[in-house]
Amino acid sequence: MNDLYKEELHRKGQNIDDFLRFQKEGIDFENVDDVFGCIVGEIEYLRRTRKCTEKEIVMDATGGQKPCSIAVGYVTLRSPDLLFQYVTNDGEVKNYNVDATSIEFAKL
Repeated sequence: MNDLYKEELHRKGQNIDDFLRFQKEGIDFENVDDVFGCIVGEIEYLRRTRKCTEKEIVMDATGGQKPCSIAVGYVTLRSPDLLFQYVTNDGEVKNYNVDATSIEFAKL
């Protein structure tokens, strides 16, 4: 697992075992931390069992609740290779990666 993910999960008081709990009990889709932990766990699961690289993983945020979309975007902050997609009402697929290094903050 990417060390940045481990640090973030640790900061949130979670670890990979929480992902296993989420699989058994389900998650609260209104809780960004739970969704984040579940996504990170799923990425790790795909790496271990399917030998997927982050470039091969695309997360879909179409039709999801806002906390889910926030968590998906946040996960991509930690890896420039991860993408998430959104399908518009017209059926157009848009791919995104939230790259914190490319964000310019307005001076207040």
